[in-house]
Amino acid sequence: MVPNGLPKKIHLVSPKRWLSIDGQEKFVSYINVKDFVHDFPVINQIQKQQLRENRDYKDTYLNSKPYYYSNVLGFTSAFEFMGFFLGIAFLTMLASTLMFKVLSGAASDKVRYQMLHEIGARPHLLRSSIRKEIGTLFTMPAILGIVDVLCGLQLFKTLLMSPYHNIWIPFTIFIVLYLGYYLLTVTLYEKNVLKTE
Repeated sequence: MVPNGLPKKIHLVSPKRWLSIDGQEKFVSYINVKDFVHDFPVINQIQKQQLRENRDYKDTYLNSKPYYYSNVLGFTSAFEFMGFFLGIAFLTMLASTLMFKVLSGAASDKVRYQMLHEIGARPHLLRSSIRKEIGTLFTMPAILGIVDVLCGLQLFKTLLMSPYHNIWIPFTIFIVLYLGYYLLTVTLYEKNVLKTE
């Protein structure tokens, strides 16, 4: 409660005894707020101002809730940043693997689609069939990945204050990139299997 408070002894005295003690009076103010996260910037400014005015408060500042909170905030920000880019890396690997799997089977599927074309299947039905087939292959891992992320974030509640905050941003990026991979795969697959001689 006082600067460099650990080695000091605290004595409780009566008002009469207090008036008889010589020395300079100093006061400690406690701040109680309803929403610490919301009021953190103001509380942090107050503490930094206090530290500028009196360097003796350094130990108190280093053991304060705003100081620990700012450290944890920096740690979790780095954690979120790392998680975001790892997520992008895993997404790229997954989508590339699916694309490779689909396109590597295109040569053998070409004969099948050629036969369907020769017996009178309409080109737009063949394209629709390709989109549905590849769409199913891409949809299942996407759904499992989303469920895994939503359930897995429960484990990070101890490290992150609100792990689901703005979750729509990475999900939007995921959907856009994944959709791009899907459309590229469909386009390349159609070019390979629907060539007519």
